[in-house]
This record gives sequence, C-alpha cells and structure tokens, in this order.
Amino acid sequence: MPPAKFLRAQAYASLIQGATGLIWFCMDNAYIRSASLYGVAPSVPQDYGEGGLVISEAQAYWASYAWAAIAAIVADVSRLEDVWLAPTSALDYVITFDEESFTWSKDPICAILKEYEGDYYLFIANIENYPHGVQVILPIEPSVETLLGPTASIEGGTLSVELGAWGVWGGKLTT
Repeated sequence: MPPAKFLRAQAYASLIQGATGLIWFCMDNAYIRSASLYGVAPSVPQDYGEGGLVISEAQAYWASYAWAAIAAIVADVSRLEDVWLAPTSALDYVITFDEESFTWSKDPICAILKEYEGDYYLFIANIENYPHGVQVILPIEPSVETLLGPTASIEGGTLSVELGAWGVWGGKLTT
C-alpha cells in the first residue's frame, strides 16, 4: 500500500492539474468486507465476525494509517480552501529541476500559481519516487512564506526548494 507522502503528492498533483474533488478508498465496514474488500477507517478490526473478509494485522494497521494520512491531507487542503478556489494566475513562470526524470514522466514536477487577496500562492508536487531540486523562475521578486513542505529560498525572482520523493511544497508569495 502507498505511503502517506505518496497519498499527499497524489492529492496535490491532482488539485494542481485541476481536480475539483478527491476520492481515495472506501470506508471500511462489514458490508465492504462481505464483498471481499477492505477500506480505511480510524480504527479497523481484522474481522467483523459476520463472515466477510478477514484481514491481517498489517492490513488493519495500514487501513488506520491511511485514514490518518488522508485526514491530514484533507485538513491541509481545507485550511487553504479559499486559495484553491481562487483564480489561477495568468503570470508566466518557468519550472526547472536539477535531476533527470527516472520514470515514465519527462516532467515529474507540476505546479500551479493562484491569486488570492492580492498575493500569489504557489503549489508544487513531485510525482516521482526520487528527490528533485526545483526552481521556479518568476517575473516578480516576492518574499516567500512556506505554508507546507520544506523551507524554500528565494533570490531575485527564483524560488528554490528541495523536494524529496513524492514531495509537496506550498507557499505564499508577497510582492
């Protein structure tokens, strides 16, 4: 099953590409188990005792772990809901990354720039299981406040951030 950082990168990459909603897994319950499936929940038993699928201790742990990871992602996205719903900026910017892409994607880094209440908000996701040093070249020289992910630096109009495997970054850019 995917680690939490993969779920986070998947969610942010989807939002960056224009998704208006996110769906992950079904809610774990006796009915789902009767179909030989299992889902996620805050606390997942191995067996509901109703003749459905019995899962391993590791699967039950993962299902609860995934629930917690998804809840954290939802909280982060919800905290910035007004920003996500704001218009995408028409400001031109260029994204570069230091390392070559090691998977199917020639562009493992995706980003979106939003405008909200006079500021810019930049979100970046690395969709690979490899770290990438990312630079975003902007036609403005803003100050930066990191809202999620590792600390970014900015020099002139170039923002730099080191994104780990499936890393995500978000920040407020103020001119």
